[in-house]
Order: sequence, then C-alpha cells, then structure tokens
Amino acid sequence: EVFKSTGYEPEVQIGHGSSGIVWAARHRKTGQKVAIKQIIAPFKTKQTSKRTLREAKLMTHNSHENLMSAYEVIELENVGDVLIVMEQMDTDLAGVIESKNNISPMQHQLFIYQILRGLKYLHSANVIHQDIKPQNCLVNTNCDLKITDFGSAVERGSELKITVTEDSDATTLWYRAPEILMKTKKTSTAVDVWSVGCIFAEMVTGKPLFKGSDASEQLSLILDVAESCSRKNSDPDIVSVVAVT
Repeated sequence: EVFKSTGYEPEVQIGHGSSGIVWAARHRKTGQKVAIKQIIAPFKTKQTSKRTLREAKLMTHNSHENLMSAYEVIELENVGDVLIVMEQMDTDLAGVIESKNNISPMQHQLFIYQILRGLKYLHSANVIHQDIKPQNCLVNTNCDLKITDFGSAVERGSELKITVTEDSDATTLWYRAPEILMKTKKTSTAVDVWSVGCIFAEMVTGKPLFKGSDASEQLSLILDVAESCSRKNSDPDIVSVVAVT
C-alpha cells in the first residue's frame, strides 16, 4: 500500500540499515527491475534531514560507472518516507567475501580498482564518502562494482559530520579510519583510502583486519599494530640496512 502511488511493486527486502530498508522491486508498467531504498522518517531531526538531502542530491548528480546513481527520488507524502530508486545489483562485496569462494588475485585487483576509480571521481569533486565498507560496494555477476550509501559524505576540509554512535551496525567500525574514531574536527580523503586498505586485507585473508567491538577497542587494535610496526622500524639492524641502501 505504501508504494501504490509510485508505480513500483516491492518484491522482497534485500537490505536494511540505521536509516531504512532496501527493497528489490519492479516497475509495474515496464517490468524493469530496480532497488529502492526506503528512508524512514527522513525529516525527523535536523541531522537525519541533512543526511537524506545529502544522499539524494549526490545520487541524483552521480555520473560515474562506479558510483550508484538514482533513477528518481520520491517523497511519500502519506507516510513521510523518501524512496531512492536505483539500479538493482546482485550482491555486495561483503556477500562475495562471506561466500568463501576463492577470489582470484585478478578479481582482488578488479574490485579495488573500481572502488578507487569511484573514489577518485568523488574526491575530484571535493566529496569524501566516509563510509566505505564491503556492504556499501555493490556488485553484479559481471564483477561490475558501484559504491553506494552517500548519507555520511562531506565536502573535503569541512568539519567532521559523522560520529561512531550513529552506526547501528558495529561492523561499520571495522573500516573506520583513526581520524574518525578519535573524533577529529576535520577529515580528508585519507579516511576513504584507509577503508579501501581494510577491504583489500579482508579480501585477501577472508577476515576483517581490525575487528573491534566498539570504537575504543577498534582504536586500540589499530594502535597496537602501529606500535608494533614502529618498534620493528626502529630495529638497529633495519636502520643500518636502510642507511647502506
């Protein structure tokens, strides 16, 4: 009933998050298969209003093959929800990794290459995604990849707009850069590159690189590795080898 006036027929729920539900759907007249993100109560607070408008605006203007774009954005006046209609993909990178199927080195390169291509386009427009993770990298059977979920995106150099407490899914923390975990005032494109590195490590090993249960533990795991690397780099034998070369 909620979708009755939209021209689309929802078929099955394929995802959910802190802001709403994602449906596999089809257009009633043309039969075109689409995915619809239903943002529930998008204007309940100032923060959710900004997040909704930010995502709708970016997805409407995206014109890169590795970034998900919106076919249309619909406001359901009867219930107050917002629908973002987009291309329907087969799965996400999290599903590919969890399938335990052997991912070849060439596929690793292909997926990472496409993520970096999409980010290069975003960054060239002075936009930082801030929420790159396997669940936000959608793929199809041809291994085409599109980055989605732009609700946390900000302009380069602007004040940090995302907090770790916003996340309903703790796994999101596994890909967060230290700058975000430490709540620095400003962010840079480096936070997206950090996330890509975490994804690459997970594809190779089959498990998350840093698997913290909360922000504090996540930061602790990162700092432990950084400290270990620092000790190794300060080894006198290593220093002497570097000096000779």
